Amino acid sequence: MNGPVVAVWWSRAAGDVRELARALLVEAAARALDQPAETITVAHEPSGRPCLTGGAARLHVGVSHCAAGAVAVVLSPLAPVGIDIEVVRPLPARRLAGRWMLPEESEWLAAHPPDERVGAFLRLWTYKEAVGKAYGTGLRGGGLRRPMPVHRPVRPELRAIPGDPQMAAAGLATGDIVLAVACGSRVADGLAVAVTEVPGG
Repeated sequence: MNGPVVAVWWSRAAGDVRELARALLVEAAARALDQPAETITVAHEPSGRPCLTGGAARLHVGVSHCAAGAVAVVLSPLAPVGIDIEVVRPLPARRLAGRWMLPEESEWLAAHPPDERVGAFLRLWTYKEAVGKAYGTGLRGGGLRRPMPVHRPVRPELRAIPGDPQMAAAGLATGDIVLAVACGSRVADGLAVAVTEVPGG
């Protein structure tokens, strides 16, 4: 992989978001490896996590799609990665946080002005989802109760998560898009994430 060691590609999407996410993964991997897209094959591990085969197998990859109209992929040669993307839309953020997340996270969310709560909730949710995907478990096994660094600035720089120096994550936001990425390597802490927006399909 030439260039950055953790790269995110995302796009707005209309239509079959699963197929668009797969196409974005193929395009991103082809560019990262400087090889034709037709040589990139996407498969799945027994857990359901996407993977690449053949010459592209050295890349760890992650995929996310949101039915509200966005897709994202992450690639890295370092270690397993995870990604989650959401579109800010009306949600009962306080009720959801109170039911599923840690009390201190629910309190953190409640301290936000009402018009910022959905964005803050989705920031927290995408962090948890991306980390769970990098672990290979998703949100199973109490993933929504895994502590996340809610007070960090939103920027494309990986930082170790609380309680696990082997896992680093970053939260990103642009307009109505909220995205988080995670990488399961100690050396990922402090690395910048290269983010590429692809015109929507």
